[in-house]
Amino acid sequence: MAMKAERLEEHDYESDFEPFEFEPFEIDGIHFLNEEEGRELFDREAQRLFGISGDEFLRRWDSGEYGPIPDTPEGRNLDRMYGLISFVRRVPA
Repeated sequence: MAMKAERLEEHDYESDFEPFEFEPFEIDGIHFLNEEEGRELFDREAQRLFGISGDEFLRRWDSGEYGPIPDTPEGRNLDRMYGLISFVRRVPA
């Protein structure tokens, strides 16, 4: 769909999205982490893999310190941490 530039500027896209709320459900044998447990997991893995806190990992990640993820053992650790970021930064999919 195409829109004229002035129509794009008029539209309030923020109002198109509802706030994201996670609705827990149960599956036998699976434990879904709550927000606090997710942060603990993230911190524990940052400490185990890099010897730093989860907050320090996020600071370095956001600053671009880690750059592209290489196909190396350290790169696989970065990839694991990247996959865990959603436990501390919950955003709608």
